[in-house]
Amino acid sequence: MADLTGQRLGPYRLDALVGRGGMAAVYRARQDAFDRDVAIKVMDAGLSHNDAFVARFEREAQVSARLEHPHILPVIDFGRDGMHLYLVMRLIESGALGARLKDHMFSLAQIDRLVQQVAAALDYAHKRGVVHRDLKPDNVLLDDAGNAYLTDFGIAKMLASTTGNLSLTAEGNIMGTPAYMAPEQWRSEPVDARTDIYALGVIVFQMLLGMLPYNADTPFGMMFQHVDAPPPPPCVLNPALPEGCERVVLRALAKQPDARYPAVRQMADELHHVLAMLPPDRLETPLPRVDPGVLGGITLPAPMMPVQAPASPPVPRAEPVSAPPHMSAPPPPARPYVPPRPAPRPRRWRLLPAALVLLLLVGAAAAAAILTRQDDDPPLEPPVVVAEGATATPTRATPTPAALPVLDPTLLPASLTPVVTANGSCADAPPDLYAGSGGRTTLLPAEDTRVRQTPGLGAALVQSIPPGQTFGVLDGPLCQDAIWWYEIRGISSEGEWRGWIGGGRNGVAWIEPFDAGDVDCPGAALPRLTPGEQGRVTLDPPLPSRVRSSPTTDGGETNVVTRLQPGKVFDVISGPVCGADDPWRWWQIEFQGQQGWIAEGVPGDYWLEPVV
Repeated sequence: MADLTGQRLGPYRLDALVGRGGMAAVYRARQDAFDRDVAIKVMDAGLSHNDAFVARFEREAQVSARLEHPHILPVIDFGRDGMHLYLVMRLIESGALGARLKDHMFSLAQIDRLVQQVAAALDYAHKRGVVHRDLKPDNVLLDDAGNAYLTDFGIAKMLASTTGNLSLTAEGNIMGTPAYMAPEQWRSEPVDARTDIYALGVIVFQMLLGMLPYNADTPFGMMFQHVDAPPPPPCVLNPALPEGCERVVLRALAKQPDARYPAVRQMADELHHVLAMLPPDRLETPLPRVDPGVLGGITLPAPMMPVQAPASPPVPRAEPVSAPPHMSAPPPPARPYVPPRPAPRPRRWRLLPAALVLLLLVGAAAAAAILTRQDDDPPLEPPVVVAEGATATPTRATPTPAALPVLDPTLLPASLTPVVTANGSCADAPPDLYAGSGGRTTLLPAEDTRVRQTPGLGAALVQSIPPGQTFGVLDGPLCQDAIWWYEIRGISSEGEWRGWIGGGRNGVAWIEPFDAGDVDCPGAALPRLTPGEQGRVTLDPPLPSRVRSSPTTDGGETNVVTRLQPGKVFDVISGPVCGADDPWRWWQIEFQGQQGWIAEGVPGDYWLEPVV
């Protein structure tokens, strides 16, 4: 592929080539209209001549763009410019799991966290009929905080079905995708969610031991091992590993899909349960890397194989996305877990029977429908936006940042109202907030709070904000008129605003610490709700909306408090708050005496609306 650096594709300027593979290249690009950097995956120009591929590219891109999950790298846009088809994604520059595995060993706590995040993303996709098909460490991107983001949903499927571009004799392929392919993929059989579970099992094996379960000099050798050879038990390679980890990995790596976990969430939950029993020091210590050479010097015992359970219906392969992630109906109950037991008779590492070898060799020709990709996707990450703080001349305090509790507004008598005097000292009351923290106007007293242009009671009024309005603190505290003042930034249906707000006086707080975060929520429009007023779940789409114990989807169903049906009206307590791992604005609400957090939605896909 020719280097397109410096050229434009639609509204994007390609600034730098950051990764290249056999069928695509990834560029860092600039989108001037939104003043942001993005990542663009540009497909090989030759593919644009294939009408079947172009049609599938558009269909798969639309499906991928609708996968909105905290741990799925969002597809922002896609299009065609001349001979070039491209996907536009969020830019992450910190690295991929594949690169991290080469020079880093994880602790059990880190492995558990990554598996929970990857499994949550896969579970979300599987429930919508979308199978990844090419899960591998290079498709798991990591940000600076170590959070995982899955990428390249549908890429393998769209290429495999139109290009037939698998070479089992190509140099270097054995350490690429073949290392993570399930037996049914090698046999060109239909795939479903359990195919992704197999690949995740390989990744967990690799994170636990620093090596792959299978290695071979040729892709044919790799194929034979995945199809027939049992994986080496992790506890033989590292006896210090918990036995429960081995049980999880070996069940995920079962040759027959029916013997694996029926759902990826069940796999992740069992691993978490195993690790939750361990002491903290064992969880936090990095694991040792196992030398792959030890496989030639040990005798492998009979592997622990799971009991064959009745076949469960595969995840449907239709791929429309009908609901946002927080609005799906409750999942059906999972099939009861059957604990593994030793196999009735030992199995040995062995060569395939001649007939099976011939069958596989013949099947290799059909395997052209499977794509092996080596386009080591680059480490990607979005640019960091740093808020600009203002300067001021009044007396400045220098509080030490600390974890701030959310104050209970019910401790303030409702009959009290703010009483202030001009000038004076602020020494009688320590400041409650600091630059970089978040806050909100108190619920009691239930009065609007003035935001002023500069610190001081005589400053010009910017606007008044209702009880429960959240904001980010840009600067302060500054003492003026015997009141601590803070420069704040917030957002409402009219847009973003800034100004100075007083903290309170004479024992009455007008604002309080609150983990509001930044007002910039990537992908979110202006908020439509207002604290102190009412909202309701939209009638279109006519789907229930989850109410959560905290403003995040991280944790799946574990933090769901209740579900509100379409048309249900609720009271808006406070907000908005940007989700830490999603593109939505969240609101704290109350419904029939129960409080929780609910997401508003994005343009064109709102789940909440104001009650007029």
